[in-house]
Amino acid sequence: MIVRRDAIIGRAQSWRLLGLAALVVSVPAVAVAAPPAGTRPVAAESAMAHEAGHGAMGAPAVSRPGAALPAAETAATDLALELQKLLGQHAVLAAELMRSRIRNDPDLAQAANAAVGKNTRDMAAVVAGLGGEEASKGFSTQWSAHVAALFNYSRGLATDDRQVRDQAKATLVTYEGRVGRDMEAGTGGALSAAAVSKELTQHVQELIDQADAFKAGNYTRAYTIQHHAHDHMFQLGATMATGFSKAAGRPTSGLDSARWRLRSSLAMALSEHAVLTTQAMRARVSGAPEFPAVAAALDTNTSELAGTIGAVYGDQAGARFQSLWADHVDAFIAYADAVRAKDAAAQAKARRTLSGFQGEFAGFLDKTSDGKLPAASLAAAFAEHDDMLLEQADAYAAKSYPQAHDLAYDAYQDVFGMSSSFAGAIADVAGARLPRGGAQTGGGGMSGALHGD
Repeated sequence: MIVRRDAIIGRAQSWRLLGLAALVVSVPAVAVAAPPAGTRPVAAESAMAHEAGHGAMGAPAVSRPGAALPAAETAATDLALELQKLLGQHAVLAAELMRSRIRNDPDLAQAANAAVGKNTRDMAAVVAGLGGEEASKGFSTQWSAHVAALFNYSRGLATDDRQVRDQAKATLVTYEGRVGRDMEAGTGGALSAAAVSKELTQHVQELIDQADAFKAGNYTRAYTIQHHAHDHMFQLGATMATGFSKAAGRPTSGLDSARWRLRSSLAMALSEHAVLTTQAMRARVSGAPEFPAVAAALDTNTSELAGTIGAVYGDQAGARFQSLWADHVDAFIAYADAVRAKDAAAQAKARRTLSGFQGEFAGFLDKTSDGKLPAASLAAAFAEHDDMLLEQADAYAAKSYPQAHDLAYDAYQDVFGMSSSFAGAIADVAGARLPRGGAQTGGGGMSGALHGD
């Protein structure tokens, strides 16, 4: 049992979590022509190619999202959540790419690099939907260079080559300033160059710090920084989306609604659950020394989610959620242990435990939400999500790293439909009690600075 059943965070802290993504903006709209519909090629360089100092991989054409979007307001909120999702995922994937290089595992590093490249292409497509083709092309080029420099930093760290590390840092400083200027120009001033550069500097420093901590064997610090890096980029995504949308003349009031902020905050917590479960299973399968640190991070994530449920539905419901969710996590770890031991019977037992959880947890949410979260459809969604996490562990154990990363990528993306369903049901129950505004809920601190307010 790795997750405590009694460590549910307090009610006040839970409401703060619900408001984490509150971003209040008051920037005048800047008229920019809407981007044309259609598809486009996105150039995404390979970080691995830059290890030798030259070369780049081509990228396939990516369909730009939003070709058949609903009303403009809905499009802005959906695209903002998509950008949040991908930026948060980038923070984790970049950290894993750097760690794979530190581990001196070229096959793992190659698969991690491919996952980062996919994430970059997906982000570029969203930026196209928000700010147009030119904004997307500039973003893709700069972001790929940013990834390459992070990889090179980890290469220098792995080989104790200070010159390589220093050169990578210098490249990153240049990148931060250039992206800030590009975003300010691309949004007609809706995003501040200085503020964007400041936030990206923080992002880069967090990734460097977690790599340093990982190399030193300080895994608790590495995973603590990963948590902050994921949440920081998640919140930055909403602010960037707001700037792009305002520059394109799209309404953004939906991004300040209590319901959307709740949806965003739950997505942030549930996506981190998917990340940490994946990382914990992989650490267990391989017998990696960082497992206790990942388990502690999972513990905190579970407690935060339980506190959110308790804040809306009552302490008893929060405690029940905590117990069920902890059993859920324990079953994943039991499965990973069985995979490592090549114990088919134990693997089957863990699968049966998860199957039981899926039905029981779906029934709990159905009852708690007064039927707003139907048990049958929830159980099926949980089963599909759990299967992806189990299969990525199987692939990782078999050293089929590309397959493992593809499955983990999809599992991360999958939780966003779940979070939207949860948010809708919670909002219907909580109603007017949902946190409103930014500063009073713990959110809003980043947005004003980025928009020059």
